[in-house]
Amino acid sequence: MLDTGDCAPDFQLPDLSGAQRGLRSFAGTDRALIVFYKASCPVCQLTLPYLDRLAQASALPTVFVSQDDAKVAARFNQEFGISGATTLLDCKGYPASNGFGIVSVPSIFLIEASGAIVRAWAGFSREDMKALGEYAGTPVFTSEEMVRVPLYKPG
Repeated sequence: MLDTGDCAPDFQLPDLSGAQRGLRSFAGTDRALIVFYKASCPVCQLTLPYLDRLAQASALPTVFVSQDDAKVAARFNQEFGISGATTLLDCKGYPASNGFGIVSVPSIFLIEASGAIVRAWAGFSREDMKALGEYAGTPVFTSEEMVRVPLYKPG
């Protein structure tokens, strides 16, 4: 898996409507959050709703890259209330997942406009997500959630 300091490869993937979208279109002149996931993954089911809340409350472009087809990804979004993040589909040969060296999900990357990876981790990490919220200027967890969510869950 690519790590902090590595350069993220650009990619072109379809969104749920079929339009092709690339990494650079999200990073713009600042940073973007890219999250690789699989709908059947329990740790993804735990993590993505928190990151979607961050997407809704901040200006940080957030992209969920599904390793599932459009039907499964859309059902996941509906079931888990995903509405702030953009969903892209990486189910045909996994070109973006392979480019990022994904070995487990969720795999999460904060990427600068230059393509440099500023922060990267896999699984659910309370500290990494808390730091991400501080960067974005909005907490990922409420004070009640901070005492309930696990410190870490591997993907």
